Formats: sequence, structure tokens, C-alpha cells
Amino acid sequence: GNSYVKETLRAFVPIVLSRGSVQISAFIDQSIASSLGESIVAGMSNAQTLYLLPISLFGMSISASELPEMSESTNDEIHKRLRVALRRVVFLVVPSAVAFVAIGGPMIAMLFQGGRFGAHDTIVVWLILSGSAIGLSAGTQGRVLNSALYAIKKPRLPLYAALVRIAITGGAGYLLAIPLRHTFHYSEAWGAFALTASAGVGAWVEFLLLDRMLGRHIGKVPVPGKLGLGCLAAAALAGAAGFGVAHLVAGHRIVRGIASIAVFGAIYLGVMSAARVPEAASLLGRFGRRRA
Repeated sequence: GNSYVKETLRAFVPIVLSRGSVQISAFIDQSIASSLGESIVAGMSNAQTLYLLPISLFGMSISASELPEMSESTNDEIHKRLRVALRRVVFLVVPSAVAFVAIGGPMIAMLFQGGRFGAHDTIVVWLILSGSAIGLSAGTQGRVLNSALYAIKKPRLPLYAALVRIAITGGAGYLLAIPLRHTFHYSEAWGAFALTASAGVGAWVEFLLLDRMLGRHIGKVPVPGKLGLGCLAAAALAGAAGFGVAHLVAGHRIVRGIASIAVFGAIYLGVMSAARVPEAASLLGRFGRRRA
């Protein structure tokens, strides 16, 4: 009994800090953004609301569901579970990141624009969200790799990777948003973009570190690179179509937002289904069962 309690207490702090790297990075971004003005702080908050959605819906839910299963699995079984989990994350999160860049404007206008929140505010939030999109896939895949490291009882390794991510977010974010902005005279909005983009770079570094750390213990991690490129290509096509529709459809901002999202989703799923990607067939099958 006591040995389990001691093990839990030893793992508690590393797990809390490594799991919270996304939130800590967001807090650092908000702190630095306070030097860029109140409108940028508000824009960062709105952008983070959207950015955290796919992480919470896909990254956290999938990694949380896999942790208990992987804890009782052999290395070969962990490999199999990782392969399935990472494919699901990539299939769902890569298009989310592309959508933030391609149709982020119509989405933000649909959700936030009105009253004191004007068209300029929409552009600022879109710019900030585009920076956040850079690290979205890495951050969510990193959640799954974290769970695998916890499952093999290596809770300190994700902490080291998280600390590197936080250092990059804080150091590069500060340099790009404040001293370099003053030197090269770019706007506060672009300074905020640099903040979130540097956090995205930090997320990729964290992911690569986790991949290497986990690989040392269970062998090569089955990261779905080929699927990721396919998802990126399909999402880019869907994004171009969604962007075009948003600018061609006349009507209220809500109508344009819904139209762009619908076209984006339909084309992405259509292309992935035509390519016979199993995750697309599974998702469409679920929709079919719900209708029935």
C-alpha cells in the first residue's frame, strides 16, 4: 500500500507540470502580450478559446482513454495502440489546424464579431490563431506520447520535454514580441502572431523530444507521417474551397461562416474517403448509424 502511495506522490508533480505545458505556454503568451496592449490580450484570449478546443476534444480525450489500456500492455501492444491513437489524432487535428489558417476569419467573425468587436478585431484574432495552428498537431500528438511514457512508468521524461517547450515559448516569444518588434517596427498584431508561432515551434520541439525518449524504451514510435501529409494536402484543398465560398457567399457573417465550415468539412471527408483512409470511413459510418 505505502509503496503505491509513494510512487503516486513521486509521479504527481512531473505529471501535473508536463500535462500543463499547453496551459503554462498559454499563460506565458498572455503575460508577454500584456506589453502589446489590451486589444491584443483580448485577442489572445479569444484565439486560445478556439485553439484549445481540438486539444481538449481530441488530444486530451484520446490520450486519457489510452493511458489505462497502455499501462497494462506489453511494448508490442503499446506500439499497436499508439499507431491507432496517433492516426486518429492526426486525422482530426491536421484539418483543424489548416481550418484555423484558411477559414479562421469567417469562423471568428461568426462567433465573436458584433458590437465593439469589429472587422479589425477579427483579423487580429485570425492572425494570432494562425500562429497557434503551427504547433497544434505536435501538441496533440505529444499528449498521446505523454500517456505512453506514463504507462511505462517514466513520468519525469515528459517533464523535461515540457520544460524545454516552456523555455522556447518564453524566450523566443519575448524576443520576437518585444525587442525585435521595436527593432524592425512591425505591428503589435504581428508581435502576437510571433508569440503564438514561437509556442508552436516549442510544441514541435517537445514532440520530437518525446518521440526520441519513448523510442529509446519501446522502439521506433509509429508516427503517421504519410497520413499526416495526406491530411495536410486534403485539408489545404478543403481550406482553399472554404475560403473561396466565404468570400463568394452573400449574406450575414453567420451564413458565411457556416457555409465555409460545411464546404471545408465536406471536401476534406470526401477526399479522405476517396483515398480509402480507414479513419474517414469510420467517422462517416458513425454519422450513418446516428441517422439510422
